Amino acid sequence: MAKMEKSAARGRNDRLAVPTDLEPADVEKIAKALNGCLADAFVLYMKIKNFHWHMSGPNFRDYHEMLDDHAAAVFGTIDVLAERVR
Repeated sequence: MAKMEKSAARGRNDRLAVPTDLEPADVEKIAKALNGCLADAFVLYMKIKNFHWHMSGPNFRDYHEMLDDHAAAVFGTIDVLAERVR
């Protein structure tokens, strides 16, 4: 069977086989909490980028670069959180 066929045959609800000593209910609770953190991080990233894109005034360059640095730092956490949720 081809790789795609195997994936389709398993179905969408299969869990990844990741060894853990946590109970399935605890895994679900942690994933749910992290999913909220992930959503918050993405909203924060978008808000920072919005300020970054609409910056003006005498300190434009300094604030523009600072906000870009902050956005990059927040964006770096998004992938880590998403992997933990998965």
